[in-house]
Amino acid sequence: MILGLESSGQTASCALAEQTDVVPLKHIAEFTLNTGLKHSETLLPIVEDMLRECGYEPKDIAIIAVSAGPGSFTGIRIGCAAAKGLAWAAGAKIIPVSSLEAIAYSSCIRENAVLSSEIDARNGFVYNALFEAEQGSEQLRRLTPDRVIMRSELAQNPEPIVTVTNVTAKGVILASIGKAFGEAEPVYLRPSQAERMRGKE
Repeated sequence: MILGLESSGQTASCALAEQTDVVPLKHIAEFTLNTGLKHSETLLPIVEDMLRECGYEPKDIAIIAVSAGPGSFTGIRIGCAAAKGLAWAAGAKIIPVSSLEAIAYSSCIRENAVLSSEIDARNGFVYNALFEAEQGSEQLRRLTPDRVIMRSELAQNPEPIVTVTNVTAKGVILASIGKAFGEAEPVYLRPSQAERMRGKE
């Protein structure tokens, strides 16, 4: 089984899918809580509830796909820590996933669309990556690396773009297909606000 974890934004979610070599995967369940940044209190309990309701145990999990950033600094740390703890308990392997790529895969838009995955980075900046959805394919082609960019600069892109912003744990799982196993280490792209303030002192 593949477990997906998402806590890089306001919403905490987890998803479960059968492990398979084909796309789309068999999606079994997804639990989501949009209660604000309370992921330290909610993420592991909703994983436990989902597994119990679906009749599975932690030992049934073979792979954990986790949204590793960019996004909320605290949320990313919580998700990565949860992935490490669950992987240790279940003997599972971890696949860290770009939050921006997971957003693109969370979208239902397909066929020759350019998708702009965006997460608000505050102060006029946005975390962003562009992807292309090709006709007849379930896979997305990455057009840019994950980056932090001024929103005004992004708006100047001449390409027709469909903006997508909502990331789900199901999207995290889909984005993990074909990726290498690795460590659940947070990806921030920019210093925290506290670090930026210290730099001004």
